[in-house]
Amino acid sequence: MVKEILVRIFDRNDRAMNVKELCKEMLKEKMVSPNTVMLNLQKYKDLFKRVEKGVYELVKQPKKK
Repeated sequence: MVKEILVRIFDRNDRAMNVKELCKEMLKEKMVSPNTVMLNLQKYKDLFKRVEKGVYELVKQPKKK
């Protein structure tokens, strides 16, 4: 659930975002702890890439036909 919301947030903003921004956007949709957001960003390395300290971006997925 949290993973899908994070993907939606990245799609909507179309840029790399820091963890504070992600937590703020996440709270608009679902009440989750900032630690949960961090955990999901680190757990799904195939979806999210760390750009620099505290900044993540969505990994571009090839379009399926």
